[in-house]
Amino acid sequence: PYTTLFRSRLRLKHGAMRLFVPVGTDSLNAPESLARLIALLEEARDVAPGIVLEIAHEGLGLLSASGIEGLARLGRLGTTMALARVSLTGLDLMALRQLGVRFLDIDSRTFEQGHGVAPAWIEFAQFARSMQFQIVAGFVETPGQSLAAGRLARFGYGLYFAPPRRVRADAGEAQPMAAFRAA
Repeated sequence: PYTTLFRSRLRLKHGAMRLFVPVGTDSLNAPESLARLIALLEEARDVAPGIVLEIAHEGLGLLSASGIEGLARLGRLGTTMALARVSLTGLDLMALRQLGVRFLDIDSRTFEQGHGVAPAWIEFAQFARSMQFQIVAGFVETPGQSLAAGRLARFGYGLYFAPPRRVRADAGEAQPMAAFRAA
């Protein structure tokens, strides 16, 4: 159902749109889960270029040998990936690039510590961009974080951009696809 929505409405209107889909280490470590994921991506070849598999940075260390091979297999298939909750510690951008990682999701609360953007982040952002990574500023909550994110990242998300809203009384009553048709 999600690939149908993505295929029929969103990708047609916005060809460059990307849908970030979190993938856990358990899915990558389990051969049957990985095979199912690959089959889904192959089945939806027309929308697969718009799907970005998002893997947590700390999860890379939890991958088994088969999980690492599965990640490499996804990369060889041309799957675009994002590394979420990135820490500068232990980050090998060359290896990530070879795996197919194109987006680095970084917690924006680490960018600005009250006295401007840390020079280490500016250097990192310049280097990452030179290697054609897109930086995503995550968890932007304040105007200061937004300013810092604007200097370092191309994309951002968080409460600063879209604060929580009141849930409609009829939320959850409609079929998921019907809610999208009404919009």
